[in-house]
Parts: sequence; C-alpha cells; structure tokens
Amino acid sequence: NALFSAGDYLARQQQFNGGWGYAEGVHQTDVDDTAYCVEFLRTLDPHRYRMTIARAERYMVRMQNPDGGFPTFKRGSSSEVAMTAAVINALAPNRDKYPQVFRRAVDYIIHNQQSDGTFEQSWSCAHSNAIFRALLAIQTLTVGLSQSERTAAERRAMSYLRLSQNDDGG
Repeated sequence: NALFSAGDYLARQQQFNGGWGYAEGVHQTDVDDTAYCVEFLRTLDPHRYRMTIARAERYMVRMQNPDGGFPTFKRGSSSEVAMTAAVINALAPNRDKYPQVFRRAVDYIIHNQQSDGTFEQSWSCAHSNAIFRALLAIQTLTVGLSQSERTAAERRAMSYLRLSQNDDGG
C-alpha cells in the first residue's frame, strides 16, 4: 500500500528529539510539521506507528511555554495561536493523558483571540487557517471550559468569517 510506504518513510524522518523538520534533511524540528505528521500517522495506523507517535507527543508536550501556548521552533520563543492549536489537535486522541496541557493551551488560545474574532495568522496569510485550527482545538477541551466561553469564541470567529466571505463564496 502506497500510504504505508509514505507512513514508514515519514516515521524514518523523525528526528532524535521526537519532532520533524519541514523537509527531508532538515534537522530543525517544529511543532507545526510534527503535529501534521502525528495526525497522518495516527489516521493511517495508530498501532503500527505507536512508538513514533509517543515520541512526538513527548516532544510536543515539552515545547509548551509557561504562558500555555506553543512556539514554532524553540521552547521559550513567542507562543503562537495556530501552533498551539496544531499541537492540541494532534494530541486530542490522548487528551485525558494531558489535562493541564490542554487547559493551559485552550486558555492561551481564547485569551489571544482578537475582538473581531481573528487570531494571529502565524505561517498562513489567511485568517481562516488560524480560526479553523483554533476552533477545532477549543472543541477538544470538554472539562474546565464553560459553554459561554466556548460559545463566545466561536461566535466571534464565525462572525468574522461570515463578514469576510467573498461574493463567490470563498
């Protein structure tokens, strides 16, 4: 199966610290690429790639900053909403294992939402990427977040998306 070939190749590209770089031969790891790799491997076969996924989870959890957010490349660098959401979404199947990580990360996301419903854009030029990731991450926290907090964040974000939609639907 071609997907397993891709998964095996990807697993071999994992760096010593548990993360992945953005390209073959790149040793500088980042939480964004690591989150995408984990989601792909977990979807493909969580049992086959369980050790690879476990190393990646440890890497991501170690990257959390004191403010609850996650930086792209190095712990202690500025946290970013989109990167924080990426990590939370990748860890979501094991959320019960990391309750404090989730609580602190979701608090960081919610407290960094702009009044117009947007979040910082991080790598993307589109607000919708950060909004999508952030709203998905907020949904992962089912304990410790009030429904009113969740609803308020969702309403602000959805309002922005509706107001910014183009005539062609994009």
